[in-house]
Amino acid sequence: MTDIRHERVAIVAGVGPGLGAALVRKLAQEGCRVGMFARSPKFIGKLAAELGPRVLAAPTDISDPKRVANGFRKVREKLGDVNILIAHASDSLGEGLTKTTPEQFERSWRVAVLGAFLCAREAVPQNAETTHRHDHFHRRDFVRTRARRRSRIQQRKVCRARARAISRRGTVA
Repeated sequence: MTDIRHERVAIVAGVGPGLGAALVRKLAQEGCRVGMFARSPKFIGKLAAELGPRVLAAPTDISDPKRVANGFRKVREKLGDVNILIAHASDSLGEGLTKTTPEQFERSWRVAVLGAFLCAREAVPQNAETTHRHDHFHRRDFVRTRARRRSRIQQRKVCRARARAISRRGTVA
């Protein structure tokens, strides 16, 4: 049996039924403990029940700094310190450039860009200022997915390759 202190802990922010769920499944299969962030608790709750105690559903709106901090606190308490962050959350831009309102665009930006920033900031240890930069980046992984530009087959290949690289070597190829 693997010593739990040596297992890697991942957070996948933006877990839905497509690539997000595939990332969670692959990371869990590769031996990681995984925290899942999504605004809707229903889907991630079912996925956590399916995958067992190594996977934690943490309903979190990643565009809200307080909710992100609470989500990370819950993952740290239940699974341990976070080693891997995959920021996969996105929000619809509406109906194209000319029909998208500034409010719709801002909401999409808050989820995809600000949310990734807030999660990355929480994933960095509190003493990051005193940690040597080289060491720090070998211990943390940050992946921003671009699922909308890939076919489902391409998404699966990318998901598998990233999960293998993260769980085995601790870096993203």
